[in-house]
Amino acid sequence: MSKILLIDDNKAYCDQIKKSLELKNIPIEFETNPAKGLELALTADWDVILIDMVLGHWLDGLAILEEIKKQKDDVPLILISGSNVTNSASEYLNAGVFDYLEKPIELERMLFTINNALNLRQLIKLNKTLINELEPSISKIGLGHTLQKAINLLSSISDKPERLLILGEHGTGKELIAKMIHFNGKRKYGPFIVHYCNDNETDPDAIKLHCYQLLKSAQHGTLFLKEIQNLSKIAQKHLARLLHQNFFGFNSDSSNHSVDVRIIASTSQDLKALIQEDAFLPELYELLANFTIKVPPLRERKGDIPALIQHFVNFESQNVGIFIQHISPEAIELLLQQDWPGNTAQLKHVVRLMVLHNNNGKIDATVAKLAIKINQLLTGLKNEDHHQELKNLFNDILQLKKQTTVNLV
Repeated sequence: MSKILLIDDNKAYCDQIKKSLELKNIPIEFETNPAKGLELALTADWDVILIDMVLGHWLDGLAILEEIKKQKDDVPLILISGSNVTNSASEYLNAGVFDYLEKPIELERMLFTINNALNLRQLIKLNKTLINELEPSISKIGLGHTLQKAINLLSSISDKPERLLILGEHGTGKELIAKMIHFNGKRKYGPFIVHYCNDNETDPDAIKLHCYQLLKSAQHGTLFLKEIQNLSKIAQKHLARLLHQNFFGFNSDSSNHSVDVRIIASTSQDLKALIQEDAFLPELYELLANFTIKVPPLRERKGDIPALIQHFVNFESQNVGIFIQHISPEAIELLLQQDWPGNTAQLKHVVRLMVLHNNNGKIDATVAKLAIKINQLLTGLKNEDHHQELKNLFNDILQLKKQTTVNLV
């Protein structure tokens, strides 16, 4: 059950909020003494904390908020203020507040905000669990520092650059790294919007509107632009202008709005080469590349493969409900011998096939060969003798299936 705390010095108001929320099956505790409220916030485990900004005490709401943020940065904080408060919403949100509510508060508005905060809290818990599970596996298996260096780097940059560029081949995990950056910084309270770039839009007004909609949806969060090189030249120019001026001005009332969005772009191509070919705007590259992260392909970090195999086996076996007792060294060696042009995405697919086609709960060399062959069949048929290659691969799979007892799911 979710735990929600309200810190407000008005007991009658707290009683009213408590009664209203509990009628909606949302339990909430409150504390009217600011000092005790801060102590309670820091000593117990809460999913959401609501704080009145003006408490009539030497310890006001903003001071309580700052102290909680220092020690419990993963708990969504909702600030309650009166209509006479001069601070703008963006000032509160930039300080790391999830949202703010202005008195008098409509019940539906409060319910909506609390439910969104609870959903975010669950996402943050899941993200922390995944990271906590990943880091021990790295240190235990002794990877060649590749993933460990990446995790250390992400921890150090999560709150600093407002624009970064992630470089790497298809399937290397660029979106995962963007998510780790987002959820490990203060913007984790805001949205993480993914946009796959394309060159379909060429109408300037349509591009302008689309950019505005994207930036508005990602306000106070992160906009992840996948495969930035696919943007049309018109879209590249408009995005460069927006980033350079740091505002977007396309609105029904023609007013300008400050952009509070972190931009993370990714590419699987050499943007500098595309600039030489006049296919990518140099100004946009300079605006995006003030901080770059290069994700090496899997063939250059084969020391990571055993840990990734174990991680994917655990994930896929739980996902499909199959218990894997053992992975043979021969199976791992077969996977180490592959070039992995599809990188970690391809490795994950092969591991899933191994789990599905396991030999009585075991993954041996025969199962690994079968999974590799099926993956080749599904992803790599580009030779001229297409039909003959299909026939050969199916024959190989049939022969492999005769050599082992295969559990098909």
